[in-house]
Amino acid sequence: MEDNDKYVQDIIKKSIVLIIFESIIVSLFFKERLPLVLGLIIGGGLAIVSFRMIYLSILMAIGKDESKAKRFMVLSYGLRYLIYGGVLYLGHKTGFYNIFTTAIGLITIKLVLYINNFISLIKGRKKYHEN
Repeated sequence: MEDNDKYVQDIIKKSIVLIIFESIIVSLFFKERLPLVLGLIIGGGLAIVSFRMIYLSILMAIGKDESKAKRFMVLSYGLRYLIYGGVLYLGHKTGFYNIFTTAIGLITIKLVLYINNFISLIKGRKKYHEN
């Protein structure tokens, strides 16, 4: 359990670093920075909160019987996607933040997981070839 907590916290920290990096890149290359950076922050923040919600939902579902756990996870999944849709809709309607950078922010966790797996793969190959 403690290892899982460490892993989730590690992914969240790396996601924050990636959001900061993306914000710096956007700030360097675009004129209207505020809506773009706000989109990244809102989308990335929501992705981090959702990732944490998934983790906590899994922990809560483990203690339930199968049918209740399944129903709980489906409701949790639906709620997360309803929130995603609401945030993207607000970005589209208000124009306060950019909907495209919000979508990029929403996939930040996925990018971090892919990068982590790629690095692990490279490290694994190095160890294999050293032996």
